[in-house]
Amino acid sequence: MVRYCGFRWVRAGIEGLSGKRPYDHPNLSRSTSRNRRASELGVGQWWDRCEEAGRDRQGVVEAGALLAFEGDNEPNNWGVTYQGEKGGGREPSWMAVAKLQRDLYQAVKNDSALATYPVWSISEPGAQRDNVGLQFLTIPPGAQTRMPDGTKYADYASVHNYIYHSHSPYPADNKTWRAADPTAASKVDGLFGNFGVTWARGFRGYP
Repeated sequence: MVRYCGFRWVRAGIEGLSGKRPYDHPNLSRSTSRNRRASELGVGQWWDRCEEAGRDRQGVVEAGALLAFEGDNEPNNWGVTYQGEKGGGREPSWMAVAKLQRDLYQAVKNDSALATYPVWSISEPGAQRDNVGLQFLTIPPGAQTRMPDGTKYADYASVHNYIYHSHSPYPADNKTWRAADPTAASKVDGLFGNFGVTWARGFRGYP
């Protein structure tokens, strides 16, 4: 299927692993295309398993198949528990989500085998219930967030700008462009609502 459709990127949820065998990205890459790569999704809570999938067990790095490490998937819909603290989901605070993403970033950058790979943000930072600063890649001075200035979360912003959305439910011209629109004009869950002014509580991010 991957070869037939020409897919070059597989977004793999590390939390979906079962048993002892991670996703076999190197073999999939070799048997389909040298250009096919994988991003490891939602790796924060499963960093030990992520290391296995991303380096030791399957050699994704050595195979040149690793694209990036991605933060947790929609923690507004699936909350996290980190160091005994709950966050996201139905919890009143996102502090656990913030600490988890901060520590994931540091873990990747402190690992000599992984440091050159980018870390992507969580998806849906616009859903923050308290201002922990996840609307920034690095919290700038004077942001007045609950996490301190200078906290580093990610190298790149990641959003789920689905072309069909509750604010854009019907077929229309230019739907893919409208979904990709980085400005406030976008009617879907794009960059502005997650990293400009957050859609849930109106916390300010990038101008």
